[in-house]
Amino acid sequence: MMQVGRSPGSYLAKVFYFKMSWTDNIIYRAPGPRPVSKYVSNSVKSSSLLESLPQELSNLTHLLYWPLTPGDRGDFLSSTSPKTSTYHLRGPAQDTYALGGYLEVVLVARDHQGRPKTHGGDLFQARLLGPELRAGVPGDVQDLENGTYLLSFPLLWAGKAQVQVRLIHSSEAVGVLRRIWKEKRATVDFRGYFQGNSGAKETVICNVDPQSTGAKGHTCQYRDVVSGELWFCAQPPTLPCNSLVAHSSGSYLK
Repeated sequence: MMQVGRSPGSYLAKVFYFKMSWTDNIIYRAPGPRPVSKYVSNSVKSSSLLESLPQELSNLTHLLYWPLTPGDRGDFLSSTSPKTSTYHLRGPAQDTYALGGYLEVVLVARDHQGRPKTHGGDLFQARLLGPELRAGVPGDVQDLENGTYLLSFPLLWAGKAQVQVRLIHSSEAVGVLRRIWKEKRATVDFRGYFQGNSGAKETVICNVDPQSTGAKGHTCQYRDVVSGELWFCAQPPTLPCNSLVAHSSGSYLK
């Protein structure tokens, strides 16, 4: 716990702890077909789709930069451990911490054998909690890309506070997720339902990745009129692209 005060008589007692959490096993049921929202559609050749992607996609990829990691070497003991990782205050400990200031902590990531990591890429989540006030504020986590992380917490209330740091994904797990993302961008497919004026119905595969639609020729391309996001469906055998009436989730891709 730590005490943040308004007067010189306040004090600070430092207790930090690490905690790992696991998501409960949840079984999701695929929803039924839903009506299609407003869209702009056209049929394009699969080979020319990359040229139509918006520039914002490249900008977003830049913003989502994550430090490179050596990857999964299959050695669990070499992966980052929340039990052996350590921390220390960035500067000398103070008797008092002013309301409105910041608390800075240096986190040293270590593996299961207690050895310091020499690269970044771990996904840590840091929060400052006030149990008595039921208050909380997220902390900023800066990856220094050398196995250490700078944690910064704003001191927004007077009284006791507790720092909580969680290891969401080790750098090794992040490397695996990165590899899967590069090898197969889409892991779930969707169904697009088309209906003609005469009542004819056709169902095809749709996805955010045109290559995951299974289309060997043309695909139907849809652009959200508000966000500009693209959506692709394999072109139905006989019906036009603008006859899309509903969609639903499909299955996991192998």
